[in-house]
Amino acid sequence: SAALTSSGGVVAIAVDRLNWPKTAEPYGRQRLLTIDAQGLAKWSAPAGIELDDVAVFEDGAMAVSGHFDATVKLSPAIELEAKGARGHFVAKLDKSGKVTWATEVEGARSLSITSSEQLVAARGSRGVAISGLQLLDESGSSRWVLEPTATCGIEDLAVTRQGQIYITLPKDCRTLDAAREDGTVPGRDCRVFSLDLASGRAQASAEVPGCVVRASANRMLIADLNLMEPMFRITAFDASLRPLRSQLIAHPREQGGSWNDMQLADDSLYLLGSAPGARIGTMFNSHYARAYDASTTFLARYERP
Repeated sequence: SAALTSSGGVVAIAVDRLNWPKTAEPYGRQRLLTIDAQGLAKWSAPAGIELDDVAVFEDGAMAVSGHFDATVKLSPAIELEAKGARGHFVAKLDKSGKVTWATEVEGARSLSITSSEQLVAARGSRGVAISGLQLLDESGSSRWVLEPTATCGIEDLAVTRQGQIYITLPKDCRTLDAAREDGTVPGRDCRVFSLDLASGRAQASAEVPGCVVRASANRMLIADLNLMEPMFRITAFDASLRPLRSQLIAHPREQGGSWNDMQLADDSLYLLGSAPGARIGTMFNSHYARAYDASTTFLARYERP
């Protein structure tokens, strides 16, 4: 996991292979690696803890989520005890990497920061659908918890720095507390909800052609990166969930590859994918070519729909 800083750098969860014994478990050597805009790197605490995600505040402070067995000591003054067999936590660190507060958050996984420097923690187990959301204020206190029914689990989440929160649920889940009828199977379409930051309640919803959601200051995009067709559609919506325009993008599957992730900036759309190296040039009508046919990861930039 990695997050961009306001000064043009990046903070990533990485394995410190130099300063920890090679016999230690990989997660025991996990630390935060900060790389500034000039490429200078430095390590910071915590260490010896399995981390899941990192987010960076405007002032350079950081937040991390992670999990632990029984107890975890995050600083000389901060120690947490798991309520069950395994605990999950969210912690805030200052610019130097010192932990300023930490709290146990059930199932905490990914983190997003809002305009008011509050944290939205997505709850759930790694590799499965999001089971809930929790808003933490500047001191780590919980403001609200959202837990849809088990049959209407959250498919995806997008949070903007302006405080907008969007989630997608299966399209037949018309409210946040709905339950799908027995025997129904999720399709490729979803329903997107915009949430009120202060309360976590739904403000509006709309049926959309896809389940992947990304958002920036004044745009929300919906896509389905797993379509089997040669092309897939990305649709842009305004803050009121009205569709604005659509864009068709070629799918790397035709060249033996796949799209892995999508990120939205103010004026650009970035797609991270993988494909055999020798075929990437064919996909984009470029001169890119590799002499071998091994899978290569690539980043493609498009104008924002």
